[in-house]
Amino acid sequence: MKIALALAYVFLPPVITRLFYPESVFITGMHTHISELGIFSLMIYLIVKKRTPDLKSARLLALAFLLVFFADFIYTYKFNFALDIPLAVSRFSSLCYSGFMITLSVYLFSSFRRFLKDKVSLALCSLSFAVFAYLNFEYILSAIYSRNVGSSFSHYLNSAQYFYYANTTVYAFFLTVNISLLIPLVIRTRRFFENFFCAALLLVPISDFAIRFEEITRAKSSAPTPFGHGWEIGIVSVFMLLLYKKKTPEFTKDTVVSYFSIRVILVALILVFSTLLIAALFRLDIVVIRDAFTLSNTLFVLYLIIFLSNLISIRISSHVMALGDHLENIHKAKSAGAELTPEARLEILDRTANIYEVDNILERYNDLTNHANKLQGMAIRNSRLAAIGQTTQMVAHDVRKPFALIKHVLSAFEELRSDPAGLETAKKDIQGALSHVEAMIEDMMDFSREVKLLTRPESLSELVHETVAALKPGAGGADIRFHYDFRGPDLALIDRQRLKRAISNIVGNAVEAITVTGGKDSGNIYFRTADKGGRVELRIGNDGPGLPEEDLPRIFDSFFTKDKQGGTGLGLASARKIMELHGGTISAVNRAGGGVEFLLRLPASSGKEAPAEARPA
Repeated sequence: MKIALALAYVFLPPVITRLFYPESVFITGMHTHISELGIFSLMIYLIVKKRTPDLKSARLLALAFLLVFFADFIYTYKFNFALDIPLAVSRFSSLCYSGFMITLSVYLFSSFRRFLKDKVSLALCSLSFAVFAYLNFEYILSAIYSRNVGSSFSHYLNSAQYFYYANTTVYAFFLTVNISLLIPLVIRTRRFFENFFCAALLLVPISDFAIRFEEITRAKSSAPTPFGHGWEIGIVSVFMLLLYKKKTPEFTKDTVVSYFSIRVILVALILVFSTLLIAALFRLDIVVIRDAFTLSNTLFVLYLIIFLSNLISIRISSHVMALGDHLENIHKAKSAGAELTPEARLEILDRTANIYEVDNILERYNDLTNHANKLQGMAIRNSRLAAIGQTTQMVAHDVRKPFALIKHVLSAFEELRSDPAGLETAKKDIQGALSHVEAMIEDMMDFSREVKLLTRPESLSELVHETVAALKPGAGGADIRFHYDFRGPDLALIDRQRLKRAISNIVGNAVEAITVTGGKDSGNIYFRTADKGGRVELRIGNDGPGLPEEDLPRIFDSFFTKDKQGGTGLGLASARKIMELHGGTISAVNRAGGGVEFLLRLPASSGKEAPAEARPA
């Protein structure tokens, strides 16, 4: 509905004028004046409300269309009433027209400047400038200058004539600049808004060839030619586009495509072919350009060719680029860490371009997408089955030994009844085995389920002592010595049981590294705390063998069990998850004297916080 109303506003007044009032410029003038004031008012609104990303562009457009409003208003008044106007007013109108073209040139140059650095743009702008400068001189300026051929030199020094010639030359120069800047923009903009905006602006100077020639040759009482409607439609179209979008066009890398693209090459081929055809017709005297009127007719034909070829090329290009845009969105989502379902990773593009080649590409893309989704689903299922199989194998391996120990103790139970010391040892062995199995189950459950923490202020030194006391019986008879260096306040906001589990996993790994990997009967584990202002650090080191540097970043990965005889590979992964839930971090480095040191950083506590439930992960 909005588009229909906009089209009616753009084209209905010119049609009514040509059908019913061909000798009047009143309707055309009012239509143009309202649109020019509308553009000015809209730009002021966007500037005041700061609703446009480019305030400089909005200011330049506001100034340009305010100037052309003054100029067109005087022009309409002059020709509608066939009156002589004061010289000062006439000069003011001429200056406003020149000011409009100059301001428009500044706006276009500032918008297109970043794209003028390549040789193709410079060559195209230079060629366009040279062609239209020649046409301006050949069909407009020469006609103006020739009217006074034979006049004395003093005639050209007359202030009124000097002003007229100088202003007309300046106007023609910047009109040519505008055309040379608009042509590359028209063929390179990929979005309809920017493209239609540039096309509407391009219609204004193209129409002006005939309008200026008409002004030279037409008598006051003669009827105006229809070329003025090109100027009218161009300005009114700009107003409708800006009103619809309520922003200025954006000329960026996302909206201006490369010359070496389907969108540009297609338009360029059509334009070159059409130009060569017209040139051939001109050469064969089938088309004869006698004056600016026939020149404008030829330019209008080329303009329509450019406009229609742009519609086709943008439509084709948009469907082709939709594939790239879609894949880019998926990449951005992955980079942001978003979880994508298998179905969302590669989306079927449910659209057609009604163009055989493009639809063929879309169809093939959808076929590949369907196949990729199936393969992806199979890969996810296989990876899950592999993870389940790997975990089951590890659990079976580790659980078999504790149960074998329990079975052995039960089989020798009658003998142990008469040996209290042996019975006590067997009891401790069974408790250790069961604790080991329980720890494995806790690791797996902590890693796989949603965990909610209940945090409260706790002393890390007390928690470390409590954890070590629980782990000493499971040291397997090895002489593990624990060293403590607790400095400063060590209150942290933690979930006591969960953090105890994380520390237990780290210490358990340290004991295994010393006794199993290192093959030693004794070793040392060090604990040290420090207050770092808002954070509490807990360092846990050992004097076992170190780790290869390439393995250090991987030890917190799931199922990583380098040089371990069993274990689920989830202990340190679970510890990292617990630390992240606390808003903390965990890292590991090799110690200079041998062994590995873990660094845990946790939020410090003032001791006054109430218990709180942390967000689940």
